[in-house]
Amino acid sequence: MRPGAEMADQFQDRLRELIERAGSQSELSRRSGVTQPILSSWLSGSYRPSLRFAAKLATAMNVEVGWLLGESSPALDIKLLAMAIETLEERIDELEIRGEIKLDTRARMIADEYGLLAREEQVPTRRRARQIAREIVRRAA
Repeated sequence: MRPGAEMADQFQDRLRELIERAGSQSELSRRSGVTQPILSSWLSGSYRPSLRFAAKLATAMNVEVGWLLGESSPALDIKLLAMAIETLEERIDELEIRGEIKLDTRARMIADEYGLLAREEQVPTRRRARQIAREIVRRAA
């Protein structure tokens, strides 16, 4: 295998995943501002994206650029992660147990909520995120 071929294959797989998440190549193009011919050239392996174009795709689909380019894993939906952190922080503040929770416990709680939110059948609402956060805080307390 030629140098960088594995990362190129990962990029193509991850691009296919983003197309699937978006619903179609044309929808991914619309969301990201990257034209369909450019997306097609990346899918075929004819070209690799510049960092600027990779960042446009990653931003449009709320994933990390490193993940998209095959440099890291797993994919994080940044907006979903932010929602998980925010809702857990609200719950922890409400219960006034902030000082009693160690950093590793907080990190595990955020990871648990993120994992649960990511498994939801539909894009979770803030209300659903708060329900999940309440349950996680209850388990940790």
